[in-house]
Amino acid sequence: MVRILIVGANSYIGNYFINLFNKKYVFKTIDARKELKDEFYNNIDVVIHLAAIVHKNEKKSNFNLYNLVNNELAVNSFLKAKNAGVKQFIFMSSMALFGNETNLWKIDKISKTTKPNPKTYYGKSKLLAEQNISQLKDSIKVVFVRAPMVYGNGCKGNYPKLLKFAEKIPFVPNINNQRSTISVDNLCLFINKAIEKGFDGFYSPQDPSFANTKEILINEKIRLNKKVRLTSFFNPLIYVMSLFSSSIRKAFGSKIYDYGSIDDDINVRY
Repeated sequence: MVRILIVGANSYIGNYFINLFNKKYVFKTIDARKELKDEFYNNIDVVIHLAAIVHKNEKKSNFNLYNLVNNELAVNSFLKAKNAGVKQFIFMSSMALFGNETNLWKIDKISKTTKPNPKTYYGKSKLLAEQNISQLKDSIKVVFVRAPMVYGNGCKGNYPKLLKFAEKIPFVPNINNQRSTISVDNLCLFINKAIEKGFDGFYSPQDPSFANTKEILINEKIRLNKKVRLTSFFNPLIYVMSLFSSSIRKAFGSKIYDYGSIDDDINVRY
């Protein structure tokens, strides 16, 4: 059986992956907050590096902290994997490498030729890790997973914020947008296939259809047995507010991976 080391014990994606494939792989997990010892990487076939700082308020934090965890720790983990003879290193990166939504008037489309241009500490630190690991790569296979927003039961981040938003607002803005997203199930299926097929390179997995914030809000209200009031009355105000609010642009803007074909086996694009 393939022996997998997950760096980032108790991570949401890591635990989900283990639960899905506990009979297929032999797992070992380590807490990245502790010292990463060389011995942890011995007799391991695949390392899945999930440890990261994601949702801290960047205004109250600083780049040094993001760089320490998202870049330096990841590079250190990679070097230990390479030195131990690990066959494949899977690094969880992010769509944040390609910057923030610009406005509500157009769809931000990321193609295969789009250059990374991160705006946040999170995105910048992830890009540094990608660059540093790429320079040190040699013969070991490395899978850079540039995932969009991940959603699923118990997930953290922007998706549960949308659900809370749906619970509080008395109406749903009639704004149609497109967002690349991926369910935690599809993400784990992609990681599984990356291991099975020996992927090597940069990948951007996503669900076969784009998400729409309006539909997410409507579905959540229905789930909560709340009345759905759809209105376009406040759209002009929302558009104006989006010029000054990154939160509104993130909620109602459009950002998609605009390439790839649907993989029927795992139902994602990459």
